[in-house]
Amino acid sequence: MQDVAPNEVSHVSITGEHEVNATWVSHMRSAGVLVVPRVVWEAGHLSAAQQLESVNQLATLVRRHSLDGLVLELPNIRAYTDWLSRLCSRLHSIQLPPVGSLSLHNGLCLAVLRPPVTGEGGRIIGGTTVQEFQEVADLVDRISLMTYDFSVSNGRAGPNAPLVWMQHCVEVLTQQEPNLRQKILLGMPFYGYDVGQPLVGSSYLDLLKTYKPQLQWDKRGQEHSFAYRRLPFVNSEGSLVSEEDHIVYFPTLLSQSLRMNATVSMGVAGVSIWEAGQGLPYFWDIL
Repeated sequence: MQDVAPNEVSHVSITGEHEVNATWVSHMRSAGVLVVPRVVWEAGHLSAAQQLESVNQLATLVRRHSLDGLVLELPNIRAYTDWLSRLCSRLHSIQLPPVGSLSLHNGLCLAVLRPPVTGEGGRIIGGTTVQEFQEVADLVDRISLMTYDFSVSNGRAGPNAPLVWMQHCVEVLTQQEPNLRQKILLGMPFYGYDVGQPLVGSSYLDLLKTYKPQLQWDKRGQEHSFAYRRLPFVNSEGSLVSEEDHIVYFPTLLSQSLRMNATVSMGVAGVSIWEAGQGLPYFWDIL
């Protein structure tokens, strides 16, 4: 969603609609899969009229393409709670066609939230606060909690989604209202990192074939890692690059299984995968 000029409703627009594949949407829904695409907020401040117009446009989008709702990713949840409330109310009022064996149903409203950042004593010093979490949980059907990018956000090589940290995030946000865990989809990454650079499944397999490293188990993070040394090479600019030491963290069957089991013990609603096509094929076997 983009906004060019404040106070001009005509400049509130939704981009990317041309990428909606009606055949694919129909196929997924006939197979019993709810289609709830992600909408990323790219607008600045919107006037009251522009907020109303944006809600109307998003509701029209859902109806036009027979979608089952929307997932909202907002840059600052504090600034958009009222807008999210209006949109969720509108989506919940839309009656949608059956999905597979599922009868008529109302539109769904989901939100993506950053994890809390805690300091000494478990006090939240950044990210999503308990109050913000509770306010959003009262509005939406599910919350996708971004429990990944742990080490890279701190500027170091390390586990991407340490299990103890994922559990801590859930505990901190729901300590006052444990029943709200049923609104959480725990963020589970299908990708990893190579010294701070995102790494997808195909590139991970290439590294294993090239360097044949020995995988190590990080007991605290509950993730596998390996180290390798990249030999000197000539880059695209023709300059010689000296050898480099690399540390790779990437999900494995064991690490993913532990996280799936943890969702059951924590009592959350399920998982939200980032991103489906980035992992290894066998990751789907444990879902």
